[in-house]
Amino acid sequence: MALPVVFLDGDQVGSRMAAELRRGLYNGEERKVLSTDELVDFNGSELEDLIPNQRLVEAVDRIFRAPEQQFSEVAATGKPIVPQVDAWAKREGIELTPGWKVEIAKRVKAILLSKGINDVDDDLLERWVPLFARFEQSVN
Repeated sequence: MALPVVFLDGDQVGSRMAAELRRGLYNGEERKVLSTDELVDFNGSELEDLIPNQRLVEAVDRIFRAPEQQFSEVAATGKPIVPQVDAWAKREGIELTPGWKVEIAKRVKAILLSKGINDVDDDLLERWVPLFARFEQSVN
């Protein structure tokens, strides 16, 4: 039986899991262990870094209203977004509940569905294409 493709975050936990899989169950099929770091220009990335940055930042500002500084004022591109949200929320005294990323994802999904694929910049689309191609290769 063929092993499925595994897609992991490039953060510490994901990187550790990827290394374990490559040494163990996926030994000989290491190409099927994918990391978000392969698709961005920095290390420590997470799935959220493959979402249109502007839409994610807007969703954070919409869902978590900060008394002093909006997340959009401090968000930086080219760095993992989740640690930025964590640090901003801590500074602003905002408690992030365990499911906060799911709520952000739902909001971004709704926006992207309403605006369509043209709302996603070409650079990000070019990063998605090889990702989906790797999944297709494992099926064929």
